[in-house]
Amino acid sequence: MIPSPLVLRPDDSLAQAAALFRGSQLRALPIVDPKGRLEGILFKSAVAAATHQQVGDVMTSNVRSLDEETSFADLMEYCSREVTALIVIVRDGRPTGFVSPSQLATLTEPLTTASFAPAEVCSTTSRYLRVADTCAVDDG
Repeated sequence: MIPSPLVLRPDDSLAQAAALFRGSQLRALPIVDPKGRLEGILFKSAVAAATHQQVGDVMTSNVRSLDEETSFADLMEYCSREVTALIVIVRDGRPTGFVSPSQLATLTEPLTTASFAPAEVCSTTSRYLRVADTCAVDDG
């Protein structure tokens, strides 16, 4: 999940939204009501295409959201049934982050120690980092 502590309100200006996007690496921001509950989502691309409007004018209000307690299996099942670019993760209706199906696809393979390290401890090629006094170097 990509955490998103940043939120916008429908009456915020697109200039405010643009400033938030510039200060983050997010491609979307949740839009919340005065109680902090999810109302929609604003994609960065919508900000670039619009001028002199408010967030509520260009936000997407038909937003896919799942509770943060949703199991990984249920999340995968949801993504297999629904076509969506981004799912907002919520706690008590308030956004806490985002998940994209492409992120989930990277997690479908079982993780093992081989997922993180080469099979051999050391290598004489530049492909892996070598640590001094750990790898024996054959000087020929």
